Amino acid sequence: RHQLQYLENGECYFKNYRHKTNILSWQFITSFAMQIIDKYKNDQEIIIKGTVLPQISSQQFNLRLKVLAEKTGIHINLTHHYSRHTFRHFLSSAKIFHPTTFNTMMGLSQRGMDAIYDVITEEQLLEAKNQFQLYLNSILCR
Repeated sequence: RHQLQYLENGECYFKNYRHKTNILSWQFITSFAMQIIDKYKNDQEIIIKGTVLPQISSQQFNLRLKVLAEKTGIHINLTHHYSRHTFRHFLSSAKIFHPTTFNTMMGLSQRGMDAIYDVITEEQLLEAKNQFQLYLNSILCR
């Protein structure tokens, strides 16, 4: 089961271990993501399975992306894999460069000295979330 968690200040976050690598991904939820989560909160599948969003296969996800691209005139072969590349690019564009913060948000393993000595904090992730939110606002709320 995946549950949203809340800090005392009301900030919402989500911790999840990636299926492929079993590496922890820790995300604070942006306002745009919360709008999507709120849209599905009363969905019967969500309630029964105890998930945050409906669960679909990667094939079904990729098919829906293809339909969305066709309807919106996007001429790129959108896939789940491509969305990870986009998220990585957006993190860089939002100037989130701290290796441990970046890797935690991407669900990547820590390597080298960072794996031994650098520990991620809620404050670091919250600051990164706020930077990311500002970047999303700048490109989506024009």
